[in-house]
Amino acid sequence: MRASSRRALAAFALAVASISSVGCTSGKAFIATASDYADYRSTRVSPTFEGRVGAAARYLERHPRGAYVDEVKPYFERAELLFFESHEKTIDGLEAYLDALPKGPHAAAARDALTFLRERSNRPDDLLVAAASTRRRLEQNAAGRARAREELSAWLERSMTRSLFTGSFEEAPKEVLVPFVLGLPQPRCSVIDPPEQGATRRCAKVLSLQYVIPVKRSYESRELTFEVTIETDARGRARRIVVSGPDMFARLQETYAKDAIEASDLARRIDAVERAVDVITGAFEAQVSIDPKCAEDVAAPDVTHLRCNGIDVVGTLGGGPDGDDVVVVTPSE
Repeated sequence: MRASSRRALAAFALAVASISSVGCTSGKAFIATASDYADYRSTRVSPTFEGRVGAAARYLERHPRGAYVDEVKPYFERAELLFFESHEKTIDGLEAYLDALPKGPHAAAARDALTFLRERSNRPDDLLVAAASTRRRLEQNAAGRARAREELSAWLERSMTRSLFTGSFEEAPKEVLVPFVLGLPQPRCSVIDPPEQGATRRCAKVLSLQYVIPVKRSYESRELTFEVTIETDARGRARRIVVSGPDMFARLQETYAKDAIEASDLARRIDAVERAVDVITGAFEAQVSIDPKCAEDVAAPDVTHLRCNGIDVVGTLGGGPDGDDVVVVTPSE
């Protein structure tokens, strides 16, 4: 597809995505109280990383035995540490941490550091220390962004493994089976009753990859969150694999561009769609085929459609039940 056509399609897809309908997230058939689920949902859909960390802290405080503790607690432990480490060097950052997590695990350390920063005078040797600290931070931030985009790319490639659609999932290659079944968080599974397009069982897991990007004269913690859902038939063969997440394409682009993409910035969001198409295509070429004839025509909100060798892949902007960006892999007839 020509770059100009792709950009025009992406722009239209953005408009269509803005009015996408909402519904229930697939793969979430669990028993939980309304307040339990509402507080858990805030840990996923709050618009900022800071908001999700704060929501996770509130969930654990309000629901110490909640249905989602096993998922929220490990996330909070990782995210809170990243949040603190990305804010501990500046007064504004420490104040932001204490505003979000006044009872957080590092609250005492944050108060001590805040007192020190406010009281100390600027000595010449502080400049050298600050320069070394900045260099280390930049290196860590770059590594975090690389890990986030590489993890998403890896899951896209795994979802296009052809043997998943011809044999039992239990016999899948270890490169797929180990990270999905044994990797944290563990998948949650449920029976599909009645079956949907031949699928009788659904297993899903939510992954959150934290990264840091520069914002003005400071740094901002961000998160690339996506859900991997595998639906299988009675014989254990995959019938549908979905990789989806809130603003997944925009978050992916941030790991390359190194700065924030706002919802109102149409040009930057078009760039994000183009990046997503490139990454999806790269995964398809790595697992299925490099033949350019595999590319099918698309209409918004779809942004790419690839079909070859028994595998059908469709990427959609804002196409999930919650308006999530979605990549769906199915066996082609």
